[in-house]
Amino acid sequence: MAISLDQSVENSLILQISEGLRQLSVDHDCFVFSSGFSWCDALSELFTPSQLDKLQDYCGEDPIRQFIHGQVAGTMRHTYSYNKGVSNITLTSYPEFSDPVKSSRKIVKNLKQLPYQYRISVQLPQEISKSLDNFIKVHQLSESVWIHPSRSIPDPFPISHNNPLVDNDLFDRFISDDKYDLQPDRTLLSIRASGYVGLYRTPLVPHASDILKAFYGAALAVGLFKYGTSFQNPEDSFFIIHQISKSATEIVFTEAVDSDLTANSCRLRVTPQGDLSDEEYGEKIENLLNAVSCIFGSDKHARKIFTSCVWLFRSHTSFNPLDSLLESTIAIEALLGDRENQAKLGISRLLGNRCAYLLGTSMQEREDIIQQFDGIYQLRSDVVHSGKHRVNSHERKTSELSKSLCARIIRQELILEMKARSKRAELASAAEVNEL
Repeated sequence: MAISLDQSVENSLILQISEGLRQLSVDHDCFVFSSGFSWCDALSELFTPSQLDKLQDYCGEDPIRQFIHGQVAGTMRHTYSYNKGVSNITLTSYPEFSDPVKSSRKIVKNLKQLPYQYRISVQLPQEISKSLDNFIKVHQLSESVWIHPSRSIPDPFPISHNNPLVDNDLFDRFISDDKYDLQPDRTLLSIRASGYVGLYRTPLVPHASDILKAFYGAALAVGLFKYGTSFQNPEDSFFIIHQISKSATEIVFTEAVDSDLTANSCRLRVTPQGDLSDEEYGEKIENLLNAVSCIFGSDKHARKIFTSCVWLFRSHTSFNPLDSLLESTIAIEALLGDRENQAKLGISRLLGNRCAYLLGTSMQEREDIIQQFDGIYQLRSDVVHSGKHRVNSHERKTSELSKSLCARIIRQELILEMKARSKRAELASAAEVNEL
């Protein structure tokens, strides 16, 4: 939703921004450093609290400073080349900012057009891509999340501006030896998102990182992925952000995927084909991806499953069994927890009962699950309340059991959601028939 400004507020913004532009200086013909934009902080007084919240959602912390700095510094870097011998030149000496009021009007106009539309892409690890690439078409996980096999990468997909200064802010700051290039055989996860990408940071990266973690967590839960026994050296992996407009698709930002996330995703493997034919295996993968897609729903329960999947994946990335146990129990609580009732029954008993009746198919199995839960939460209590930091072999198994139960809970919830989705489709189809 665009930012709506009263005319008086807009006029004040234009005036104060133009005064701020007159204070700025440029180094090396292209660098305008963010430290010179402290005057932007006072502009927040011109916005309502709801507008500031919206701007922070789009731009991140210090949203007004981030936006104006991005507009000014981005223009200079796209227009001029690095000139070592030039420094401390007044910004208004350059034609693009010689009329600060006109430049300020343009900045405010662009601000009012927030949020901008982007596509965030990340290549999946080699072993996953190798298995998925031949068996899936473009798979839509939600209205804003897709998986593309390498043969169906979005077109156009520029990875360069052909401007050395701009390109240096893309991949060269992460890769010292070779220019980055898309691997030709890699499956791509793509996310459509709205917001704002500044020069050095954007809230779209943590948003995309959470989606990637939740995708991995859900895929582990339903059995699409598992952890392999062999270890591969982590590869360079990036979130690549393109700005999408009617006239062009432009690469605007990259961020290296977190090293822990990269290292752990390289250990993932797609469930083996076994004795299945290619057609059967492809159908199995499509069905499992359909189950994973349920985490991207917009309702409250889908968001709870999404959060639980993020924590399940985090529990798999922790090498310390006690960290892993804490993260897997957070995942369970995020999905099955209920503050009102857990205060009455106690969290261990509440979650144990809910888990038992969700997973157990007999009274004995339910009793076993409740007993397992008691052991998990006793160990959790020892960590949280007594500072326990070492484990024996039995406690290590308890940590593994917690991850396993968490995955089973998520899998069962996704199965139930798939059935509910199918039922809703049947009802919608019946309603259409009745209208004929």
